Amino acid sequence: MRPRNGSDARLTDELATHVMRWKAFPERFITSGKDWISRSQFQPLSDIKDAFRLLERVTDDYCLRSAHKGPFIAEVRLRGRIGRATGRAQARTITLAIARLIGLETELDSGSASVKPREAKHRQRGRRDAT
Repeated sequence: MRPRNGSDARLTDELATHVMRWKAFPERFITSGKDWISRSQFQPLSDIKDAFRLLERVTDDYCLRSAHKGPFIAEVRLRGRIGRATGRAQARTITLAIARLIGLETELDSGSASVKPREAKHRQRGRRDAT
């Protein structure tokens, strides 16, 4: 298992709290009641089992595709919204698609993911930008 950078740790924290409904503490997550798991036991960006754990918690409407020697593609759908990601690592790709689905912007930068809240997009009807 590769070491996580700060951005990956923040993304994992966001997913643990928003998707799994866990509480984040310095060395562990409180899962329910008094149960807990250490942070090293929940690695959705690198462990396919944890990525599917998130996926099953969010939705059962998804499509995972891969072509021979091509990228892995994940498309996750929920209530008319779609989260998509493409990459070489299956766990990371699924997890990033989930993050995008729930409104976490992810910026891929040399294999890491930084987390920032997605800005609301406002559509103005009947107006066009003059260019």
